[in-house]
Amino acid sequence: MISNILTYKLPFNYSNIGLFRYYKAAHILCPLLSGSNNESRIVVSVSTNSIQNVTFILRLDVQKSFNVLLNKEVSFNLSPSEPVYYYYSFKQNASMVLLHVKSDDVICMTLSIQNSSCPVFDLLETVQYDGLRQTVSKTGGIIISKDEYPLGLFIVFVVHSDNSACHRGNYQATNSRTKNISFVVKPTVDFNYQIINCLIVIFIFISILVFTTFCYHTKR
Repeated sequence: MISNILTYKLPFNYSNIGLFRYYKAAHILCPLLSGSNNESRIVVSVSTNSIQNVTFILRLDVQKSFNVLLNKEVSFNLSPSEPVYYYYSFKQNASMVLLHVKSDDVICMTLSIQNSSCPVFDLLETVQYDGLRQTVSKTGGIIISKDEYPLGLFIVFVVHSDNSACHRGNYQATNSRTKNISFVVKPTVDFNYQIINCLIVIFIFISILVFTTFCYHTKR
């Protein structure tokens, strides 16, 4: 089921320092994950202020690999007018995971971790409203805990119109902003579990030290 209304314009104007137009746009419809019925009715309404007829193409595709699995790498392309997000749930016996992101190019983007609820903030103007976020150029990573997202989470990728948020210096925005991304979710050790293990090791060491000292004084 689709639980929210999504609107956007074409041409898609997108820039921090100037005006750039994208004549192709794509957005993922936010699913209602708690729904028991997998069927959804989608209504599309199109309007224009142009006094001339406008020709356009509308296509609905199934998002591949929308549900992310542990240790399974996902690769895709995105642009400022085509943000992408995926869903991950903690159902594979992992209470804490590491999300590792890599790219072959230096195009700047924002990586965002959001609650699995609608709407999804997948524009640069709105991605800061919810969840964890990190600017990424070539590599990035975020540790995510099940305690913070017990019902699962959305992994959101939004490309910037220039690289100023990721690099120092003057960077001129260009229309060629297609970025290639690969990411994988891996299990990692809970920080609290690490502390417990360290305390156990310290306790064993102190116990051995006390026992050795006791035996030494007993023999004397």
